[in-house]
Amino acid sequence: MSVQRAGNLEEEELAERYVVTRYPSLPYKPAFPNRPLFILIGIFLGLTIGIFVGIASEALDNTIRSTRDIRTLLGMPPIAAIPEIHTTDDAITARKSRTIYAASIGLIVVAATAYALIQRSSMI
Repeated sequence: MSVQRAGNLEEEELAERYVVTRYPSLPYKPAFPNRPLFILIGIFLGLTIGIFVGIASEALDNTIRSTRDIRTLLGMPPIAAIPEIHTTDDAITARKSRTIYAASIGLIVVAATAYALIQRSSMI
């Protein structure tokens, strides 16, 4: 008798019909990750760590670079100072460094602008 009852219950459950009252909808914005917040946190942490590393490296640097460093360290003026001699190779190297620096900044600006435009067009 219990076997028949179990069979009847299964048949009754199969006969039930489910009706969809409302179809699911997609969210308008993602719940996670919050990209603007992550970007702001990244910028803040990057600047904070960069400033800290800069201050620490400057505080731990014992290099004497100028006559002012000698005056500070010894408490008296130096006897003589050797002037810095600039050659044409130094000028070429400095020009190359400035060019690479300017090109990298330009590339970063172009990449950031392209990223912003792509993100804006995908939002529409």
